[in-house]
Amino acid sequence: MGARISQALRHELTFFAFVLLWIVGLLAFTVFPFFASLAMSFTSYNMLSPPKYIGVDNYLNVFADGVFRTSLKATLIYMLVVAPGRLVIALGIAILLNRKIFAMNVFRSIFYIPSVATTIAVALLWQSIFNADFGLLNTALKYIGIEGPGWLISTRWALPSLIIMSLWNIGVPMVIFLAGLQSISPTYYEVASIDGAGAWHKFRHVTFPMLSSIIFFNLVLQIIICFQTFTEAFILTGGGPGDSTRLYALFLYQTAFRYFAMGKASALAWLLFILLFVITIFLFKTSNRWVYYASE
Repeated sequence: MGARISQALRHELTFFAFVLLWIVGLLAFTVFPFFASLAMSFTSYNMLSPPKYIGVDNYLNVFADGVFRTSLKATLIYMLVVAPGRLVIALGIAILLNRKIFAMNVFRSIFYIPSVATTIAVALLWQSIFNADFGLLNTALKYIGIEGPGWLISTRWALPSLIIMSLWNIGVPMVIFLAGLQSISPTYYEVASIDGAGAWHKFRHVTFPMLSSIIFFNLVLQIIICFQTFTEAFILTGGGPGDSTRLYALFLYQTAFRYFAMGKASALAWLLFILLFVITIFLFKTSNRWVYYASE
């Protein structure tokens, strides 16, 4: 009995020895910063002097800040275009890549490459494409007699430029859609064909319902990604011209590391967390109207 107990104890100790480093990392780099930022959001702290408790002043100052409202508006516009736009493009390409033709794996790899490229490199590439004087886009427009705008230097076109660039990166949702399409039994399409259904009716009554749970997952994921978009705006425009591309994550970063207002930055982070939490709950509450699960 004692030998069995000691052996079981050794197995438990071995298990905890393997997961201890992960637990320490979780506590040190996730749990502690999570609650520390909440406490810091009620203080005035610039990293040079001790934090000073100021109550909810940071939150009141955030709502009174015109740049906050501008950045939130720009981020909402960006999200409302990019999130559904990526899903539509990704689903369309996934349907094309689901066909059985020669060298299909090569085409799948080509469409996925932008997802594995570093964001900074991609942003620098698009920066040269959008260059108003010698960029590829304006050069192409000039050949057909159109005077291209100053994409990244115009308050009117800077945010659309950022949106166009972001719509290009559809590798991750495309792969998820492709996996979902391959999980749909061909029997459904055969039955639909017997009933005389065309391509549109097959998509509407077979593909979309069977993919609705995956569409829902991708939608939630893309909304969160859009609100966290930082590198593209930071590299392409730095938030300008004016504040036209000062997305929420960039505004948060600049508040913390340009102006060293750590308390206000923490309040911004928690407002973002609350906003994403509310949006996610709303999507889950309304998903039963259009999301179909095969197990139900």
